[in-house]
Amino acid sequence: MCEAGWDRQILDEWWQTRGSRRTLPCIKEYALAKAEEVYTDELAKIAQDATLQSSDQPVALANARVLDREFLTGKYQDAAPHLSQLVTKLVKSSTTEESAYRRVTILSQLVTYSSQKKNLFQFSMAVYLYACNCPKQVIEVLNQAGLSVSYNTLIRGL
Repeated sequence: MCEAGWDRQILDEWWQTRGSRRTLPCIKEYALAKAEEVYTDELAKIAQDATLQSSDQPVALANARVLDREFLTGKYQDAAPHLSQLVTKLVKSSTTEESAYRRVTILSQLVTYSSQKKNLFQFSMAVYLYACNCPKQVIEVLNQAGLSVSYNTLIRGL
């Protein structure tokens, strides 16, 4: 990585002006394509992890794993170090604990978008909402936002 010196300033200037005629126009596209490739590969690696599939484990175990913030944080960090680093830099929070929960939430959503079966976080969220007598409609809305499984998936899983 570039330090905060003159080379970083040059790259920042180039990025904001979208390069110049003297710069190869494909450099920015290459950088974006490479980032997409790396992040897609990392999400695919996470999606291969069977412990993130709620249907393969008892509800109590699934909930215990989600409540143990280190379980999901470790899984994501090991399988997707670049994506974890990106999300960590993007998440701003007043406390470390709050920041960790936000990172897990964001990464869990990305994992679910790449593989709907890897819904451990979303399933546990739905179980919590159901236990609090949350209306079906609220669970469905949160499902559309990627924060919960659907009400029908929840009932099948219970």
